[in-house]
Amino acid sequence: MRKSRKKYFIALWLLIPLILLAQVKSNPSNLLFGHLTTKDGLSYNEITCIFKDSRGFIWVGTKDGLNRYDASSVKKFYHYSSQPHSIAGNYIGQIDEDRYGNLWIATDGGISKLDMRTDSFENFQHNDTIATSLNLNKCNTLLIDNAG
Repeated sequence: MRKSRKKYFIALWLLIPLILLAQVKSNPSNLLFGHLTTKDGLSYNEITCIFKDSRGFIWVGTKDGLNRYDASSVKKFYHYSSQPHSIAGNYIGQIDEDRYGNLWIATDGGISKLDMRTDSFENFQHNDTIATSLNLNKCNTLLIDNAG
């Protein structure tokens, strides 16, 4: 009985590294890239924040726009005052995701929530007539609580 336990223990120690190696090799989230610049499609070379969402996209905030990198191309998002569903501002302070998969972006023009289905934004900004609105539009950080 002792001999079989020893064989089991040795087999387990040999098998665990192989299982871990297989998981690392098969995990596409280990994607590496060397650099990303305006030559590659980035909106601006000065990066303020980077975030990887639950779908695997790499989000890059810059001093001039939000960028979504999908390992082959960059999609840029800018604020346009004539488009109410564009991002609230072009200076990106932070990017985060809530438990529902919504992407939240802190900008110099308020906080934006991205609708991933339509690539449009719902913006939360200061409004003198609404007491619960933001105190200021310039936001540098986000904190997502346990409720979402």
